Amino acid sequence: MSGVEAWSKGRSVCRVGEKRSCMTFFMPQRKNILGRSFIAALVLMTWCASANAAVAPTQKKANTIVAVFQCDYSPVSYWDKNANKPSGFFVDIMDSLAGRAGLQVEYICKKDWPEMITAIESGEADVGTLLKSREREKIMLFSAPIDVTYLAFFARSQSSIDTNIVPAGYTVGVVKGSMSDEHLKNQPGLRLQTEDTYQEGIFRLLAGKIDLFAGEDSMILKSAREAGLEERIKKVGKPFLERERCLVVRKNNIRLLEQLNRALQGFTGGPEYRRIYIKWYGTPASYWTTRRILIGAGVALFLVLCGMALWRYLSLSRINKELLLNIAERKEAEKKLTAAVTISRQEKAKTEAVIAALGDGLVIIDKNFKVIYQNEVFSKMIGNLVGEICYQASEGRQTICENCPVELSFQDGQVHRAERSRTAGTTTLHLDITSSPLRDSSGEIIAVIEMVRDITERKRAEEVLSRSRQELEIIVQERTAELTMMNDQLRNLSAHLEDAREDERTRIAREIHDDLGQSLTALKIDLSLLRKRLPPEQKAAIERAESMDVLVEATIQSVKRISMDLRPGILDHLGLTAAIEWQAEEFEKRTGIPCRVVFEPEEISLDKDRTTTVFRIFQEVLTNAARHAEATKISVLLAEQAGGLMLHVEDNGKGITEKELSDPNSLGLLGMRERVNTWGGSLSISGSRDKGTAMTVLIPRSPVL
Repeated sequence: MSGVEAWSKGRSVCRVGEKRSCMTFFMPQRKNILGRSFIAALVLMTWCASANAAVAPTQKKANTIVAVFQCDYSPVSYWDKNANKPSGFFVDIMDSLAGRAGLQVEYICKKDWPEMITAIESGEADVGTLLKSREREKIMLFSAPIDVTYLAFFARSQSSIDTNIVPAGYTVGVVKGSMSDEHLKNQPGLRLQTEDTYQEGIFRLLAGKIDLFAGEDSMILKSAREAGLEERIKKVGKPFLERERCLVVRKNNIRLLEQLNRALQGFTGGPEYRRIYIKWYGTPASYWTTRRILIGAGVALFLVLCGMALWRYLSLSRINKELLLNIAERKEAEKKLTAAVTISRQEKAKTEAVIAALGDGLVIIDKNFKVIYQNEVFSKMIGNLVGEICYQASEGRQTICENCPVELSFQDGQVHRAERSRTAGTTTLHLDITSSPLRDSSGEIIAVIEMVRDITERKRAEEVLSRSRQELEIIVQERTAELTMMNDQLRNLSAHLEDAREDERTRIAREIHDDLGQSLTALKIDLSLLRKRLPPEQKAAIERAESMDVLVEATIQSVKRISMDLRPGILDHLGLTAAIEWQAEEFEKRTGIPCRVVFEPEEISLDKDRTTTVFRIFQEVLTNAARHAEATKISVLLAEQAGGLMLHVEDNGKGITEKELSDPNSLGLLGMRERVNTWGGSLSISGSRDKGTAMTVLIPRSPVL
């Protein structure tokens, strides 16, 4: 058992700079009593010292941080058994950074990455070094990188494995708990085998126990160099992962992270950093050894001699062929030149004909804004400006025009467009100008082509059209105002008619109930008295009287029903909630469809007119559900909301369609919308096929007087 393993298994923590040291004793048996006594006394003294230490634990000094490192991860970090202290790349980096930040460092050792992370999260340690990943960033804070490492696959030198295809199906070795282990364990098709160290992984790779070894390429190459095995392994494919190695602290230790980041500024890549890096990672051995140079020189000399002989033979053959080809090419070139001249003349003639036939003016302007060409249309439109500066000749200016399209095309090489007005005497000419760059064979802009179109007539037409549009807008606004006024009048008329209809219903219901109801009641009383006074032997008269009594009773019930349908008295006497509950019960009795009603709160008060509106809308919804919905259940919610009242009715029927919602003949829907609009409320209806229809009405309360 090594010193590091004994130290780890003994669970002792060794901190640099502390006066106390912790040791794990291994006491072999002694045959003599003196040896046993001495050991027992030493154990007793150690136990007493430990007990005292437990009673009064050492407090961490000010400006002192605890750094955690991996016990056996050379050269990044390890426990140096000879010097009995932590060592490695991370330890030297941490010591240098602590000096720059004015901190003292104490070290504790953990056997793997998970234990290091646990130590930092629990507060046992303040800082450590880890490779950055998204998962780790969720639980810790990472500093600026102290180095970048690449994770790659290594194989035996003679292996033909190509990981650029897919490394699936191979046995891959990784160091236990490393970033390669975390990354590859979720890759499908790989058979992972964990190793304790990089050297062990390299030996198992060369022994054929694994097909590939994955890890940090710098660590693997250094371990191979130290073991003299660098030429027996090779990197295959490209690195499969690039990770930054950073210092890590707890999520809440932002102040320490800021100190470390300040210390890292100007340190990474500096002389001290390079010295530490070369100390632990070294420089790769040169590929060109003396033996390889001699072999390469011999092969190169042989190839040069063979090449010279072959070159001489091929040169003579090539010269003969080139002479023949030059003669043939010259003749062919003469033919092509003659044809090109002919084609060029034809194309020039076509171009001149096209330019002459253009209805627009065409001008070519060079970099000095000098006109070097213009067609006949432009000459008739503006005049002859060839050889003159365009803005001086056409505008009489000494500087370039503002937002000049020619200047813009020279600057960005794009097509630009502008409109200009040119006044000659009493005539104003409106011009539409489009400029596009003219390039040479190398792509450089040598001039700008400017197309000039006379749009004077179009401008006049646009002015006439603009005036007509303004006049039309005025007419539309007047008509809109008239329609709005008529719509308001119709709405007011509708509201007045609805109020009048409600008043008439109330009056008729009251008269039917009071007059006809009282008369029928008196008739029923008289019939009852008459039947009682008839002699028992007049059975026919008695039966006739009983039949008349039944008919009168049915008539009384009809009068009550008609009166309630016209204007239920419960609405005026008991309020909206009682009226809706009564209407739901009557609907359930009449149709057999369950109707569940919920009030929030139980008692809801509303003025008479709004009460009538909500009740009539509820009646219309129930009527539509009975006629069209084919529902088996109806749910009703009447609730108070901020500043208003909400009525929500939902059924489980076949669902209303968009066509039915927009049907102008749906008078019931139109009536409900008109009732809601009277109070400035809103009505929304939605339906899903075979899932039912939902209706929501929102009516604001009247302002408090």
